[in-house]
Amino acid sequence: MAITSLEGTKSSKDKKLLSAASTVRGAAFRDQGMPDSAEQEGLQAIALNDTSPHAYNLLGALAYARHEFEEGDEYFAEAERRGSVGGDRRDIEGVLEAMAFLDRQALAAHLLGKDRQKYNWVHKYMKP
Repeated sequence: MAITSLEGTKSSKDKKLLSAASTVRGAAFRDQGMPDSAEQEGLQAIALNDTSPHAYNLLGALAYARHEFEEGDEYFAEAERRGSVGGDRRDIEGVLEAMAFLDRQALAAHLLGKDRQKYNWVHKYMKP
């Protein structure tokens, strides 16, 4: 796609815009059930601008959806280090809502095991 072509991209502002476009496209791929394409876009976004938390939140949600909880934890931690506030909850809720019941329970139990207070809100996803 031409919008994310790196040709002629010299300024950090251009890279930030391209990174944002890749993150948005990655979220669209995720929403369309294309996680591999979503992950590629997220990784491209980070390569362009590793200071933004948004691509890390996207990749964290994708990892959780694949049941790779520790990898997801790492991505969400990176997002928080880059200033994400509450973004992980929105992304995690999206993953939980899309999961089958037993998968939801597994992710909810993982999150509660990490930090019962922070993730207290996941209790509602443990009920059928």
